[in-house]
Amino acid sequence: MKNLSTITIIFLFLSVFNTKNGWAQCPTSNFSFSINNQCTQATVSFTNTSTASNQATYQWDFGNGITSPDENPGNRTYNPATNDETFQVRLIVNDTTCSDTSFQSVRIITDIYPTATYAVPAIQCAPATLTFDGSGSTSGGSIVSITDYAWNINSTSYSTASVTETFDPVGIGVQSYASALIVTNSIGCTDVHNPNFSINRKPDASIKQDGSNDPVFAICGDTSTTSFRLEIDNVSFTRFTDIHYNIDWGDGTADFDSAGLANTVYHDYIGQGYSTLVLTITGSNNCTATKSYQVYRGTNPAVGLNIPSGTISLCSSGEIIFPVTGTSSNSVGTEYTVTFSDGTADVIYQHPPPTSISHIFDTSSCGYTTITGVENSFYVRVEASNPCFFSEAVVSPIQVGQIPVAQFD
Repeated sequence: MKNLSTITIIFLFLSVFNTKNGWAQCPTSNFSFSINNQCTQATVSFTNTSTASNQATYQWDFGNGITSPDENPGNRTYNPATNDETFQVRLIVNDTTCSDTSFQSVRIITDIYPTATYAVPAIQCAPATLTFDGSGSTSGGSIVSITDYAWNINSTSYSTASVTETFDPVGIGVQSYASALIVTNSIGCTDVHNPNFSINRKPDASIKQDGSNDPVFAICGDTSTTSFRLEIDNVSFTRFTDIHYNIDWGDGTADFDSAGLANTVYHDYIGQGYSTLVLTITGSNNCTATKSYQVYRGTNPAVGLNIPSGTISLCSSGEIIFPVTGTSSNSVGTEYTVTFSDGTADVIYQHPPPTSISHIFDTSSCGYTTITGVENSFYVRVEASNPCFFSEAVVSPIQVGQIPVAQFD
């Protein structure tokens, strides 16, 4: 009976001890870490993942002569003696009755530098499409790799190993550009390669029609005109150093081909329509520039839009046909834009237009207003335009009622 009482007292003591300390098992030591390389050193972040009671204590040994009693020591900086060194990190967890120890190896790699390199393309005439290839850059060793390419070419940034860009400088002589490539390896070490490169500028192929700044050279006459004279001005800012000019007039006649171009040059076109003038200039550096210009010969356009017989008033939806008149003398290249004010899309015709235009009005004109201010009415407008001028014709008012809906109770 005495022995049984002694066993019971010991059991009760252990139960009270475990309840008081809140922990009845031995701790489990464990931790994780992450490495943030900074080339010459590394910051390692340690996270304690141990299982233990609130009374547990901790002993960290970071393998570099530094220890800590903190439960979570946070970040620790390593400055290894070599560029590839492994540190044994130990964590001891002591609880009230027992302890546990865990180890992990932390490999720190530092001071391995990459080499950035690429070839500068040979000098070319503008426009020049150049490729800058940094794939030959090296990481610095087999235990690291290149993780980032950072280009700056003519103030434009790129992040790929190879970059292609087009350069099109205009002027005299040579245009210089800056370039740079920064490569970064997996431990944060970098290298930069930043040679300049050059492009031969192309000449300025600028001319304009005498007395006009319009992009289309329009030569306008009347219906009896058969010969149209184009006068062009040489407004190139490189004209004093350019060494050769060629003009293809676009009408099948002989090209203008000369070492120079006077301030004003004439050419006579026969017949109406469009031609494409192509100007090619050679600069003092033997680079060339080519630019195309549209030349239009024609007359001021005319157009009429007749009113159908009878009153233009519909009780409900219906089709109306509008005869188109007065266009027979218009030039090739005249465009006709028909607008219906009921909200349908414009219709565009090239010369010659159809002899009539039909349209179905399928909605009431209530709430609409004509160009002249007539309420509850539609209008139809046709505009004839070309580079010489434009004219228009309008039919209004057009009134369309609503179909009544029969109802009874």
